[in-house]
Amino acid sequence: MVRKWVQMLKSKGIVRWILKLNNQGDIEIIERNVSKHMPVNRMIEEVGFYSFEFIDVVKHLYLVVFYPHEHDTVKSAIMVGRFDKQGDDMVMADMTDADQVYLDMFYTKYFKTTRH
Repeated sequence: MVRKWVQMLKSKGIVRWILKLNNQGDIEIIERNVSKHMPVNRMIEEVGFYSFEFIDVVKHLYLVVFYPHEHDTVKSAIMVGRFDKQGDDMVMADMTDADQVYLDMFYTKYFKTTRH
């Protein structure tokens, strides 16, 4: 019964990641199930109005949401979502373990340092 409810909940939402640095300076991934119908710039750690941009990577388009006051500086946290390219269409998709291959790119671009 619980499993069916969890599957239903997931089907109404999309998995996005909140990325932030932990005390050791490494990226921490927090999975967040977000409504598919929520505007793309309405969520990081709480509902609000945020800035966003897209990053085009191979077969995916990543949506990166960040605090507006951090537009031209190091980010304290970002929310990352994924769209899969299917021909001329873009389909919203869950973030998965396979997306971890791009963590260094997010780290370098948004947290402005090199991984150690």
